[in-house]
This record gives sequence, structure tokens and C-alpha cells, in this order.
Amino acid sequence: MLKHSGLFFISLLIVLNACNDQPASPIDEIDPPELPSFEGLPYDFGVFDELEASSNEVATPEHDEVEDIEALLTDVLELLKYRVDESVLAALNNAFSPSHDITGSFDNGGFVWEYDLESDFYSGVEINHPALLRGEHVEDETVFWDLTLYGDGTGNGEFRLIEGQNTVLEDEQKWTIYNLDEAPDVQKSVSLNWTYNEDDQLDLIDLITRFDEENGEPVNYTMFELEEDEMFIRFRRAIASQTIQYIDAVMDADDGDGKMTYRLGAEDDQSEYCWESDFEIVECE
Repeated sequence: MLKHSGLFFISLLIVLNACNDQPASPIDEIDPPELPSFEGLPYDFGVFDELEASSNEVATPEHDEVEDIEALLTDVLELLKYRVDESVLAALNNAFSPSHDITGSFDNGGFVWEYDLESDFYSGVEINHPALLRGEHVEDETVFWDLTLYGDGTGNGEFRLIEGQNTVLEDEQKWTIYNLDEAPDVQKSVSLNWTYNEDDQLDLIDLITRFDEENGEPVNYTMFELEEDEMFIRFRRAIASQTIQYIDAVMDADDGDGKMTYRLGAEDDQSEYCWESDFEIVECE
């Protein structure tokens, strides 16, 4: 558990206030941004609409042994839904919730909330530590956020735990959670982005749950996109150091017929599958 460092935190606030050239508290002129909702997303997976969030792993057939396309893609979407609703959104809501009852102050162009963060956060990590949550409007359309911890046990005295942004209409959000066990502001743990279309329908969601520690590139990645009359599903998963599971599927949004490329491991082991609306595998043209 991270330890409270009150002296450091008080000193930090004195420095911040001393350097603040903005008006002391223009609350009447600028309304502080409101945190977006972190409730479950309104999924619409088309032909996969009746899905239950599941923590079961995605099947790992050999590249030439994929027999049930519907079951494989269902596993991908159920795991995506589970990780978003039960892990990432729950963690974001849990971490930001202490700020809801705290009055923010205006500081260098943005609003700052100060509170002791007492939270069971992502992956069960306990946090009991002073924190600053900063929200800043950009062109009255987008709000940028960051949640920073201060005190002993946080590397160089500070640690950006979360950063993100959302449109005021909340039709687009992007959030990044950093890894508490790694170097501050360096090692990402989770990235989640989503957008709604003009019909308030979820038309894009991508989730990264693992990054390569050396170059920061995504390793475990899931994406669902709805574009006009087509659905796209992309899945990447590191099973072992030299084995990556790749799934790329495109489907008709109405009747479900489509095609998929599947690879497990080496590039020359890639296979292509095509199916009709009943998911019966047919020969690709």
C-alpha cells in the first residue's frame, strides 16, 4: 500500500499556488468540467447482439482447424465486453469517484481537485495516497484529464496514474491507465477508446490490455468497428514469446456473411475463411 506523505503534498500545493498567474477563482466565468460517466457502454454487435460478458479466454485453434467461425468471434466480443465493463470502466469509476464531492479550484487554465485517493484500483492494487485530478477544457469541445499521485513510494515523487480526454457531448472518449509497478508516466497498462455515431450507436471501440515493455507497442489488442453496412473485428493476443494469435474479420452488418484471416504464429501459416449468413464456411472467391 502506498503511504501518505502529507508534508510533500502540502509543499507541492504551496509551490503550485505561488506559480499560479491565473485568476484566483473565476468560477462565475468558467464552469468546471464534469467527469464523464463510466457506466457500461451501449453495445450493438449486430448479428452478435445477444452476448454475455465472459472472462473465458478466446479459443486457440491451429490456423487450419477453425471450424466454428461464429463461436470464435463470439468469444472475442464477449471477452472484449467483459474486460471493458468489469475491469477498465469499473477501475476508472473507482479511481475518480472520490473527487465527486470535492470542490475544485482554478489553476493555470484548468480546474484541480485535491483529495486522498483511497481505492482498490486496477488489478487489485490498493491506493491510499494524496492525489490531484486536473481537468482542462480545450475549445469548449474537449476536456483533457490527468490523475496524478504524490508522495513516498511513487518514484520521483509523482506518478501519472490516468490520463484521458472526452468530448463535452461524451460521444468520444480516450483513456490510458499507467502501470503502478513500472516507471512513472512510461509503462502503459491499459488503453481504451470509443466513439458514438450520430445515432448514439457505438461505432468504434478498441482496447489494449498489454504493451510491449521495450517499445510500448500494443501486444494484446481488440477492436470492433461499425462502418456503414460493414462490421470489422480485429484481435491480437500474445500466447507465448514467439506465438501471436491474429484474427481479422469483416462482415455484413445485416446478414452476417463475411470473411476472416486467421494466423497463429508464423506469417506463412495464415489462412483465410469465408462464410454465408448462417456462418457456414464456404470457399472464398
